[in-house]
Amino acid sequence: MKKGTIFLMGIILFSNTINAQQSIVGETVMDENIIKMAVKIVKITPEEARTNYRALPEINAFYFSKPIRGGGSVIINYSYECLFAISAVSFEKHVQAFLDGRRTDYNLFLEEDKEENNEIE
Repeated sequence: MKKGTIFLMGIILFSNTINAQQSIVGETVMDENIIKMAVKIVKITPEEARTNYRALPEINAFYFSKPIRGGGSVIINYSYECLFAISAVSFEKHVQAFLDGRRTDYNLFLEEDKEENNEIE
């Protein structure tokens, strides 16, 4: 038996099971909670989140943006940690800040919704 054959025998094949909380986006499986977070933080529609994103497999995260003046972007990883940046911050600086451990508290965006709802009443 050749060495290459032994190596191939050691490979374990598996398949991902997609449940109701996940969406297939391109070739990436994205948790629906990540999409919901992106919608709330960057103020985009769920459809925009599913189609306008950048997968960042090297950091197990996704990048979403609203590329307009006054818009912003967010990086969200599989642990639901996020980092929001205003539109003036470059993609490279945003990713580097995420790698450096900077995070935005997601609860700030939930509180913003509560304040808006209180103004309506």
